[in-house]
Amino acid sequence: MNYNDLPGLRWSSLGHILVSPRRFLWRLSNPQESTDALRIGQVIHCAVLTPELFAEQSVIVPDEFVTDGGALSSGKKALAWRAGITKPDPLIATNDEVELCRQMRIAILDHDDARPLLEDASMLERVFQRSQRIKGLIVETKAKIDGLTRRCLWDLK
Repeated sequence: MNYNDLPGLRWSSLGHILVSPRRFLWRLSNPQESTDALRIGQVIHCAVLTPELFAEQSVIVPDEFVTDGGALSSGKKALAWRAGITKPDPLIATNDEVELCRQMRIAILDHDDARPLLEDASMLERVFQRSQRIKGLIVETKAKIDGLTRRCLWDLK
């Protein structure tokens, strides 16, 4: 099941309550729309942390649907192509983005401090869910961690 479809508040959503309860409630009713930056972040996380899953889920955008600036086209033909994707939870990426992901993974594995975090991780891209009773109300939360080793919990940025 897709992380977004799981029940519970995202830990990142809870940060909005620090601004104000009204902001938090507004954000629950008005989720952030997906952007190319969010999509690319998801692609990079999957490609770097779980390359075998990336190989299964990735869908390469035909060059004709990539703008000169490297973004995904929002034209009718591009939207029709996207609507025809049958893979569940596809990771849509351009050829350039796939190459960027490959280079990022190589850079991490070449880095003396980062490599052990990736190689020694007992968990990668792991989802945690929790239910807690707060003043008679059951609050469900969820979080997705990037990596966990015996020494630390880490996040890929």
